Amino acid sequence: MLRLDPAAIVAPLEPPQVRVTLIPPELAVDTLIPIGLTNRPELAAQQSLVQAALVRIRQERLRPLVPSLIMEGGPGSVGPGGYLMGGMFASGASGSGNPPMAREDLSFGLVWGLDNLGFGNRALVRERRAEQQQMLVELFRIQDLVAGDVARAHAQLASAATRLQQAETGLLEAETAYAGSIKNLGEVVSVGDSKIQLDRTLDVISSLQSLAHAYDNYFGSVNDYNTAQFRLYRALGFPAEILSWARSPGEIQPVDLSRPPQMPPVCRP
Repeated sequence: MLRLDPAAIVAPLEPPQVRVTLIPPELAVDTLIPIGLTNRPELAAQQSLVQAALVRIRQERLRPLVPSLIMEGGPGSVGPGGYLMGGMFASGASGSGNPPMAREDLSFGLVWGLDNLGFGNRALVRERRAEQQQMLVELFRIQDLVAGDVARAHAQLASAATRLQQAETGLLEAETAYAGSIKNLGEVVSVGDSKIQLDRTLDVISSLQSLAHAYDNYFGSVNDYNTAQFRLYRALGFPAEILSWARSPGEIQPVDLSRPPQMPPVCRP
């Protein structure tokens, strides 16, 4: 009877480490939300708009107190109501001319203005304050969205981590059952006057199908876990400093690419 070596068929009872851990799942959501509120770029942009609106409010409040500088030509005899700022003048007497000379007439003044006796300035201040309040409300709305994104991504990560732990346990149990069925394949024990075969071929096939289902469940859970990791990392605004909280990946481990002897070789083109 042909017997197979169980050591050549059964893989080591340890789930493959294919998960990606950027942020430890055990971190509390109350710790992660402030990180997201600090690093998300849309919040920084909205905060800049709020600060700009405050500056415009101060400008409108100080506008009546800040004078305007006016420069004009001095009164001259150019014409009715005319102003002369510069020119060339020459005069002469008894046919003898004097050399021409330049002339400049400039006057400066400070002017304070009130729009509609001050009521217009007050209306502008209220308008700027309304704009600032509108931007502040938008800032609070974005903060709520960011906090919701972080809380949602954290809940998905916690759920994925729990499912991954359960999938690892199920995979170990399936591998143990498959290893036992391979080991006991063809073994016969005596019970009284009768002999009983421990595991038959159908039992091995059933345990192999359970093992395949456990691997599918495990890798599906790993995919959900990795997706939740990157989703939470994005919700936090890509904070580089939080990556140092996770454990170091360690040394690169070699991967065994050899195939079991009962499997056909891979045909390369």
